[in-house]
Amino acid sequence: MSYHHFTIEERESILVYRTQGLNLSQIAKLLHRYPSSISREWKRYLREGNYSPCHAQKSYYIAKSHFGRKRILEIDRNLSNTVPQTSISRVSMVS
Repeated sequence: MSYHHFTIEERESILVYRTQGLNLSQIAKLLHRYPSSISREWKRYLREGNYSPCHAQKSYYIAKSHFGRKRILEIDRNLSNTVPQTSISRVSMVS
């Protein structure tokens, strides 16, 4: 099994299977995932005793938007104000 993020469909399946009374190990087998992945997903997005696939997916997208490398001009606003616009255009064309 290779690592990949949960889809909204998988998250909905987790909720349906839990509602049907399946335990996390059984759900893991059905979704071809490790039990620890299902457990982590369940615990991470369990709010006040309820699991919401929509809330989990929204939280995932918010967290994902913070991943990746930030461009130096986005990080340092003072630097971006001192760099001439023509230089910024050239940098954008290169990347």
